[in-house]
Amino acid sequence: MLVFVYGTLKKNMRNHHVMEKIFAEFVSPAETIEKYPMFDLGNGFPYLQDNPKYGLIIQGELYHINKITEKQLDHFEGVPQLYKKGLIDVEFENMKYENVNCYFIADELTDDDLNDVDLFEEWVE
Repeated sequence: MLVFVYGTLKKNMRNHHVMEKIFAEFVSPAETIEKYPMFDLGNGFPYLQDNPKYGLIIQGELYHINKITEKQLDHFEGVPQLYKKGLIDVEFENMKYENVNCYFIADELTDDDLNDVDLFEEWVE
């Protein structure tokens, strides 16, 4: 299965070692087709919220993982307390990937709260 990562799991980020440890296979850079709000709540890592009313096209990376490594990645991401999983569509160089796994914030912000946070299109450390 494919997973879209947009934060500290990307190459050259502080938690990319997790992707290496679970032998996730890099597929390509990618970006979301829809706009999503990505923000930092002061924890030093980003959240993506499944809310198409707000946001930006998000830059990230696609990886191929299997069911065993999916469970390891879910554990690292704190599913279901910190993040929940969902499906998104992404693209790279006119290739569309549909129904790709992605991690969204579990405790979503209200529309009012989303108006008060800075949004990012790409996470950099």
